[in-house]
Amino acid sequence: MTEKMDCQTAQELLPASGLDALEVDEELALLAHLQACAACRAEANALRPVANSLGLAAADSGQPAAQTRLQVMTRIGVSSRSQAMLLSQRRGVFRPIAALVPAAIALLLIFGLSAAVISLQGQVSQHQARLERVTQQQAALRQFMLNAQMQPVALKIDNPDANAVLYAADDKVAMAVTGLPPLAGDSVYQCWWIDSKTGEVKPGSTFRVDANGAGIWAWTRPDTKEYDQMAVTLESKSGNTQPEGPVLIMAEF
Repeated sequence: MTEKMDCQTAQELLPASGLDALEVDEELALLAHLQACAACRAEANALRPVANSLGLAAADSGQPAAQTRLQVMTRIGVSSRSQAMLLSQRRGVFRPIAALVPAAIALLLIFGLSAAVISLQGQVSQHQARLERVTQQQAALRQFMLNAQMQPVALKIDNPDANAVLYAADDKVAMAVTGLPPLAGDSVYQCWWIDSKTGEVKPGSTFRVDANGAGIWAWTRPDTKEYDQMAVTLESKSGNTQPEGPVLIMAEF
């Protein structure tokens, strides 16, 4: 179970939380404290506009100045002419082949740089998309935690490399995990609701994790209160009505 956070620790973590730089367990513990502490919640609300404005602080590098482009192209022209004069002194049989060398090198450089730029742009776009998804998840979980009467729930985790925290209200649960093995093919992680008295099992949501085995989710609990346990299993496919894979995480409400 997550230890209760004091105000001093919360104040120290608020700036990192505003930049989405906290670990999952730290973020959830901070959110639990903000739910109960009006003073720290006011401080968090005051810091949020400052953190949001940091993404707009970097200046746009823009395009090279016209004078700079002219100087570069002039140097390229001088270099090409010098190379052409040297090549003209060689034997005529090699002249047609040698004349193509500077152009070939230039093409290789152009295509090589273009490929590198395209690859870098693709990586930046992927990282930006992932950052936006994580930010949206954390914002949704933060709002969810502040609006609901959430309580931490003790977990049993079978995987020693995994870490998870679970918070529950009367009708919802929120869970964050790290260190789960990434999934392959059609396999999924499956949530199950269990009636410990009768053994009845009700299938819940399926979910996947990112490349680091991490994720944050919020689910609705079954209407009936008899389901007093929740299990997470690794299933080979979605759509199962009964658990078939190993139990990785277990909670009792």
